[in-house]
Amino acid sequence: MVVLALASAALGFGCGDKDPAVQGTGGDVGAGGDGGAGGTGGTGGGAGESGSWSDTELKIPGLDGAVEVALDKQGILHAACSTDEDCVRVMGYFHAQNRFWQMDIQRRAARGRLSTLIGMLGIDQDKYMRLFMSTTAGEPIEEAIWSILDEETKTLLEAYSEGVNAWLADMRAGRNGAALTEEYKAPLVMGTPSSIPDWDPLDSVAFARLMTYMLSESSDVELSLAQAFPKLGSTPELAVDLFTLRPAVKSYTIPASGGTFPMKAPVDLEKIRALQDRLRPLESLFAAAQAASTVMTRWAPQGEPAGSNNWVVAPSKTTHGKALLANDPHLGLSNPSVWYFAEIDSKTKGTGTLHVAGGSFPGIPMIPIGRNETLTWGATVAYYDVTDVYVESLTTDGNGVLFDGGTVPLVRREHTFQVAGGAPVKVTLEWVPHHGPVIQKNPATGQAITVKWTGHEPTNELRAFLNLNRASTVAEGKEALKDFEVGAQNFVMADTQGNIGWYPHARVPNRPWASYEQANPFGSMPPWMPLPGGGSAEWQGFVPADQLPQLFNPPKGFIATANQDMTGATESGDPTSHGYPMLQDVVDPGFRHARIVHRLEAGGSAHDPAMMMDIQGDDYSLLGRTVLPHILAAADAAGTLSARAQTLVAALRDWNYTCPTGLAGHAPGSAPSDDEAERTAAIGCMAFHYTLPRVLDVAYGDKYAKAGLSVASFDASMSIRSLVIALERPTERLSGDALWNKLDGTVRSKDEVLVAGIEKAANDIVAPLGSDSSKWLWGRKHTLTFKTEISQLAPKLDIGPFATPGGQFTVNVANPGFDGLGFSHGAGASLRIVSEAGADGMITWMQLPGGQDLHRDGEHYGDLVEAWLENRSFILLFDRDSVAAKAPVRILATP
Repeated sequence: MVVLALASAALGFGCGDKDPAVQGTGGDVGAGGDGGAGGTGGTGGGAGESGSWSDTELKIPGLDGAVEVALDKQGILHAACSTDEDCVRVMGYFHAQNRFWQMDIQRRAARGRLSTLIGMLGIDQDKYMRLFMSTTAGEPIEEAIWSILDEETKTLLEAYSEGVNAWLADMRAGRNGAALTEEYKAPLVMGTPSSIPDWDPLDSVAFARLMTYMLSESSDVELSLAQAFPKLGSTPELAVDLFTLRPAVKSYTIPASGGTFPMKAPVDLEKIRALQDRLRPLESLFAAAQAASTVMTRWAPQGEPAGSNNWVVAPSKTTHGKALLANDPHLGLSNPSVWYFAEIDSKTKGTGTLHVAGGSFPGIPMIPIGRNETLTWGATVAYYDVTDVYVESLTTDGNGVLFDGGTVPLVRREHTFQVAGGAPVKVTLEWVPHHGPVIQKNPATGQAITVKWTGHEPTNELRAFLNLNRASTVAEGKEALKDFEVGAQNFVMADTQGNIGWYPHARVPNRPWASYEQANPFGSMPPWMPLPGGGSAEWQGFVPADQLPQLFNPPKGFIATANQDMTGATESGDPTSHGYPMLQDVVDPGFRHARIVHRLEAGGSAHDPAMMMDIQGDDYSLLGRTVLPHILAAADAAGTLSARAQTLVAALRDWNYTCPTGLAGHAPGSAPSDDEAERTAAIGCMAFHYTLPRVLDVAYGDKYAKAGLSVASFDASMSIRSLVIALERPTERLSGDALWNKLDGTVRSKDEVLVAGIEKAANDIVAPLGSDSSKWLWGRKHTLTFKTEISQLAPKLDIGPFATPGGQFTVNVANPGFDGLGFSHGAGASLRIVSEAGADGMITWMQLPGGQDLHRDGEHYGDLVEAWLENRSFILLFDRDSVAAKAPVRILATP
């Protein structure tokens, strides 16, 4: 690591961040213990008297001038620069300094070069990624994007690369303590200082497109449904009810904020039968295609569907008369953290245009989530459907496809993959030029599977983020997002003028043929399942930007998103077009959004930053509140339950629907909490999470088995939304009471199914937890381990496990493994920010699940985990005076 030293120098800058006297759920919402000004050094000490920034210098070739660098008590980078280019050079250096392993493995994965680091272990993923991360003409997507970038964006990416490469040069030369982290010493990892290539601007471009892929491409869902749906062919009503798109909770962004949007019409079962008939013969082809695509999950820390919460509140609804923003994007909780916090300023002491702070992705020189001087913004996954899977008919020679009455040749490219410790591997990759990559091909049957995704064409999201970082108002932020076309995010914003807005801008395919009802030769053609590739299901451009959902200062004074239905289009189970383009189909069931809206409405006009943080940490189970009364009613009606079931029901009956750990510490083996109410809630939460999967298995296990799935292995949200609808809104079911019956003809009532689930849970909970319900504390089983990207190779580099609060679909998201056994989770709030914006300025608070630095002997390795577990926030220092007063580490970077 670079040798960092305290300076004995002092500087006086402008106004400082204020420490508001407010409390959050985890204690002070203040600066988290930052030291005061003055003194000659030491932790928390401020600047001295000499007037120089630091007597420790760092040489970064290419800088236009000196850069004042500081690291605050959370290890967050602060840089005061003379130009925009210098700021991103410094960001590149410190990204690499603290997170180069993360950057290296991500760029190699994005460009199909993982095998250059881990040998043949990475070859399958490399083949898939190079195939998928290309245009439909077979050009690497990063090269295509680079060719359309504006000159300023290119210049900044080049400057960022110079910063990264300056650190690599230091590392290779043994200067400034620059060193690789322990991951490079893991078994089967073959990266040495001399073999690691320099950073290329295209590495940043490729990684940016990989992130949009992870957050928007959905072919895996479509292939899963394509295999399952036809197997229930004799009962299409069951197929529709089991794999329903209806929301579990009718909670939508626009109506909740006081807006309106067109609604849709119901499904046509005859067209569903036609759909099943079309898909059924293709089962083996779909299975092979899905197997090819699953290599992408092989190296994921712990794969769960991406999610997120964000909301903005107008000044009229706040205690201080200022706008509020809260955001906690839900991504994989890994070691290192996905995010790296930074504040860069080329305006105060320079001639640049950037003064921005927030969460950055190591490898990219922009701030996707954060704030500048007058605007703050956050993002959640929008779940637009921007992907289609096609079934292609091959020509007799297998070299082309049939399309629109003619033939179209396949695009073929030979690619050579370099393999560490082995010989190069040559592969011929294929694309259908009007659709996309051929991910599976069966010449014997004359069919192939292709995937069309909006990310296969070059777009300039990097420019969108650059413009957003510079925007001064919500209106300017909206304008900046016009360049954001791939990645489908719900952007919410608030500015110091008191405006709030929501703009989920992206390229959304226009599919006028998409409907359960539209009569055509192929029957129903819903875009969330594979489509015929012959020309009858082609995109007709994209939905115009002014027809996409959006809000500006809505009547109710708040906007919230949580990956759920934006408009109410899925309410009938058919989101396809009836005079309005289809936007979403498979989305979040709605529990988190409904709970957030409830909290925002209940808060009236008394919202403040502490309340925003409290909502982010909310572990109330609206799912439990919805389902449990039906379970208890069935238990009451049963008359006789086993002794074990009576114990389980008693725990459920005492539950207040919250999910604390019930422990006094963060380790799963910690002593029980001294708080009896907390222990009771933790016991009830455990009992519920044992009961729900077993109710689902009793109700749907045979049906899922016939579909080739299991309740535990498939997306939990699908089975849960089906159960909730059956319990809460039974008239919406197409199959009626048949949903409770077994496929062998056994007739069962709802209560019989629920009681059988109770009895099964009561028996299963005893083996791991014992018969004494006082021992059933949620934190014993509900755990989180921060895993490295190579956890399978080097599990010793993981951090944890930790006991965590929250449960299935709570706002403080912590969806457990749904086999009803382990209850570990691997995704959650990958950062938390809260901003308060008013005429007198802005304050932003932050949390990070991990640490800024990946060096295990570093001060900031994993040092923010405890605060994140306790929902304690720190002020994100922004102005120069606050940085000078509170950042204990100072460096002067010079050319």
